[in-house]
Amino acid sequence: MVPAIFISFQMTGNPIPQLGFGSSGEDGVFLLDKLDGLSEQLGFHEYTSGSKSMIDVFAITTALMVGTAGLPHVIVRFFTVPRVKDARVSAGWALFFIAILYTTVPAVAVYKIAL
Repeated sequence: MVPAIFISFQMTGNPIPQLGFGSSGEDGVFLLDKLDGLSEQLGFHEYTSGSKSMIDVFAITTALMVGTAGLPHVIVRFFTVPRVKDARVSAGWALFFIAILYTTVPAVAVYKIAL
């Protein structure tokens, strides 16, 4: 996350990569507009065309987060705490940090393309 924060701040002036994703770059052009142009040059639809419904995107993201939280190194945490409540809190924090990671990756990819 540290490199993503610094790259976002350097390119957009916003230290939060998820918010910098929709910001304009140093040249004043929105990063998503650059990505749309690149997609069209490669013969694909615009990145922001919105071909999937919001419920599909939500379902895919939820499946990824729960699948990652279900990996053995996360599940073993449930057996190392004395109370069930502690395990649930730990799982909640795991899902929170997984969500941050999964929403940062597209932003870093756009920063790479926009360079």
